[in-house]
Amino acid sequence: WLHIYDVPIIGLPLAVFPNKGGQRQSGWIMPSFDSYKSIGTGFRNFGYYWAPNDYMDEKILVNFFDEQGIHLSSNFKYKKRSGSRWYNFQYNGRISGTIKRRIITDEIIDLADEQYVREDQRLSWNHSQKFDPTQRLAIKYEYVSNKDAYQNDQEVNLQNRLKQNLSSSFNYSKNWKTSSASLGFNQFRDLSIENRTPESFYLNEGRYKSYKYEDGPKFNFRIGSRKIFGVGDSWYNSLTSSYSMNTSMGRRDHSLIRESDSTWAFDDTTKLKYGGIKHSARLSAPQTFFKWLTVNPNLSVREDWIFNYKTETLVDSLKEERNVRDFKRRLTWNSSLTVNTKVYGLFPFRIGKLNAIRHVITPSLRYNYTPDFSDPKFGGDLYFKNNGTDDAFDYFKGSYVGSTSKTEKKTYSLSVNNIFQAKIRNEKGGYDKSNFLIWNSSISYNTLKDSLQLSEMTSNVRVKSLSGSELFRVKMYHNFYKLGGNEGDDDRKPIDQMLNIWGGELPRLTRMSISTDMKFKLFGSAIGTQLQNAEADTTEDIEDEFYSMEK
Repeated sequence: WLHIYDVPIIGLPLAVFPNKGGQRQSGWIMPSFDSYKSIGTGFRNFGYYWAPNDYMDEKILVNFFDEQGIHLSSNFKYKKRSGSRWYNFQYNGRISGTIKRRIITDEIIDLADEQYVREDQRLSWNHSQKFDPTQRLAIKYEYVSNKDAYQNDQEVNLQNRLKQNLSSSFNYSKNWKTSSASLGFNQFRDLSIENRTPESFYLNEGRYKSYKYEDGPKFNFRIGSRKIFGVGDSWYNSLTSSYSMNTSMGRRDHSLIRESDSTWAFDDTTKLKYGGIKHSARLSAPQTFFKWLTVNPNLSVREDWIFNYKTETLVDSLKEERNVRDFKRRLTWNSSLTVNTKVYGLFPFRIGKLNAIRHVITPSLRYNYTPDFSDPKFGGDLYFKNNGTDDAFDYFKGSYVGSTSKTEKKTYSLSVNNIFQAKIRNEKGGYDKSNFLIWNSSISYNTLKDSLQLSEMTSNVRVKSLSGSELFRVKMYHNFYKLGGNEGDDDRKPIDQMLNIWGGELPRLTRMSISTDMKFKLFGSAIGTQLQNAEADTTEDIEDEFYSMEK
């Protein structure tokens, strides 16, 4: 009804027709009429919905406003849950595209004149596919014809105005029983940098600002941990190995060039970081003595290959870096020895369904050694130019495989992990375990440091309810050295003098953080009534994370 001052004047008939069995049907989409101060008056969402089968559909919409122009959008979706062939085993995706013709005058008739029209094009494609249970493919592609296609004054869609970047990627993965391989490529572009002036940023060398990059293609291959001499009871049957290979064709970083405080130059500049190949192998031989003591020697070896390296030359008495297109290899390694055991304690504690509390202590002592690879006996002359002098230059500096370590490390680490478990009677008369408190602490000692050889002690505490849900986490750092300076000074720093722990001086708490993922739900009722929560807590067997990490 048409109302004037709440008085019905004219009535229009209204009819509702049922659809055909609740299934999707192709058909026209009726528009809505709107008016905006920035784009004028017009209609939106007039279009057609096309559903040719159960696996795909498309929606085409048209918006038209007299101070903006015409906006055509298409959203095509497809999905296949199961197929008989490798190419249609399982896939889904979406292709979205828009074409917007905006007038730069106030006359809508100028929409047909190209000199008064600005056209923006957008395209987005997301595709996910499984060729079989072990093979996956994911593709993402985003494109815009103009950098301000999302941030112009006439954009009224909030999600579009908030969009600040474009990202595209290609990822393929294949899994076998004990190994896996993957292939990928990534591209990123930050539109917010392009749409702001140079004076809004800190510029590298006063001129350059990075705004987009292409990374890859990359190929990764991994062989999981496996026994070298098969399954058996002999000591050598515990020897295990693993291997991984990471390769990259490199990365291109693009930077805008400052032309003035308010404008960027038309062209940008490109910096290429060359790729390479990283090989990593790991050998371990865990042995158990006296049925309670585990000793695990470990050797990690890394072989790096690069096909472009840097060198340093003198030009007019000034040092200048240049790239050399040639092959370089580097062999690095580190070793460790870990000794650990487990101590169990059980405390009868019967309250309600709670039957007992078990305490599991896992002390672990670890020695780690990493050599100084600038030493000639570890290949230093192959990795550094002018090795052994103040002008030593690392050939691998800034490369895909990273700089060469020149620091020898001999470190002892002690960690103590505490797990408190509750034994709870369940509804079937049996018992469930729940890890309600986990307290892990670790500290290390570096024998090669000149001072402050003992690190801060790090403690991680996790508190859970008896039903297994996590309540909160606490992380603490304690220092065992005295503070220098005078009492009350703001800039007091630790000095190389230990606290007298036996004399009663306690480690000093330097930092602490508390975090939680708890959700609070408030509910109530009218006065005189009582509202109870119908959901009862349930218990579940929470497996110990520390055990799973150590296996």
